[in-house]
Amino acid sequence: MKRISEIPYNVIWSFIYGLISKGFVCHKDYEKLIEFKGIHTGKIGFLMGNGPSVVMQDLEKISRMDNIVTFAANRIHLVYDQSEYRPDYVISSDEQVIKDFGQEIINANKGYKVFFASFFKNTTLMGDYVWIKLKNGRPFKFSEKIQKKVMSGGGSLNVALQIGYYMGIREFYLYGVDHDFNFEKSDKNSEYEAKGDDNHFIKNYRSGRAWQAPRSELIEETFIKLDKKLRTEGGKLINSTHGGKLEVLKRIPLNEVFEMYNYTIDNK
Repeated sequence: MKRISEIPYNVIWSFIYGLISKGFVCHKDYEKLIEFKGIHTGKIGFLMGNGPSVVMQDLEKISRMDNIVTFAANRIHLVYDQSEYRPDYVISSDEQVIKDFGQEIINANKGYKVFFASFFKNTTLMGDYVWIKLKNGRPFKFSEKIQKKVMSGGGSLNVALQIGYYMGIREFYLYGVDHDFNFEKSDKNSEYEAKGDDNHFIKNYRSGRAWQAPRSELIEETFIKLDKKLRTEGGKLINSTHGGKLEVLKRIPLNEVFEMYNYTIDNK
């Protein structure tokens, strides 16, 4: 019923997007997204999860490596006071996170690029960020025109990969994606399904607030589709997480990734 109720709004947005793409209507988010097209062609993308397996030293090492573009999710800024690590981009397609912490994320990432993908744009948020239209539903379909819409396929890093693809990246590595969730069901009257705060390497990541329970089968299904899409163009999606339960992708340990590409670290 929720998806049915969204149909009229999706039709209206498609019409508006048609006007925007033909230059009849000015839309600042569309204009911002056009500026990112192809800007990282030939580089490697790291999709940075926030799972318990994350090692702070890894974040700092990755942040100093050449030719890598890092995409982090949601409240990664909670570790900024403990690390030199700063992602190149911060992405969220979790509408509850955007509602609860969107302004906090924008404020904490000044000078960095923030992308929010949501069904409607949250007009109460102030500051510099880019909005992308989120289309809900299944099956997941890859979007090469992110200025029109994206589907999340169960997670913000899936949106991040599509953004990275639009930027010209074809090789991606997952890090800190444990794919191992522990949570309790919220009461039936709650709009959100889960509670618990032990699924991240960052303490108090949800600040005690309820959240949408992850759908493991949807996430795995989407990862497989993303990998297949990339491989048709000579790219790939590799899992370089320390352990965890994500087994539908090829694994290459993080240290081997560094050695394989013979990356150098700028220690300046």
